[in-house]
Amino acid sequence: MKGMDENTATIVELIRTTDITDRPDLLNLAKVAFIDYMASTLAARKEPKVVALAAQVATRRLATGNQKLIGQPYETAPEYTAFFNGFCSHYLDYDDAQANIAGHFSTVLFSVLLAVAKPTNTVLDILTAYVVGAELEGLLGAYLNPNHKVAGWAP
Repeated sequence: MKGMDENTATIVELIRTTDITDRPDLLNLAKVAFIDYMASTLAARKEPKVVALAAQVATRRLATGNQKLIGQPYETAPEYTAFFNGFCSHYLDYDDAQANIAGHFSTVLFSVLLAVAKPTNTVLDILTAYVVGAELEGLLGAYLNPNHKVAGWAP
């Protein structure tokens, strides 16, 4: 794929070819995770630091292709949207966690997925990418520097 290293292109292709329509259990877990993500994000949307960050990142706009910040009246470039939504969704530390990565994977995954989503993406596309991303994060977290995790650090 154009502009991607071989590892990233392989991961993207695996995501594109993954079909979880016959796994209602995974789809249901992804839906619950999204509800948790949105609840955590919206609960923090009026916190002073969150509002201040929203105003700051809103200055980082593109000519086209900006994305909406969750719970805020601003749009900004996708990378700043992902950053802000991740900050906001984790601000109160209510979001979910995953044991293998010792971290909050929905904050990372949904923040990025929503920042890069296109109008042509379906809910199933987003949920599939989330499930694959969560699995990949868990696998990488289990293998990469396990001593880091045992010491209590979040990767």
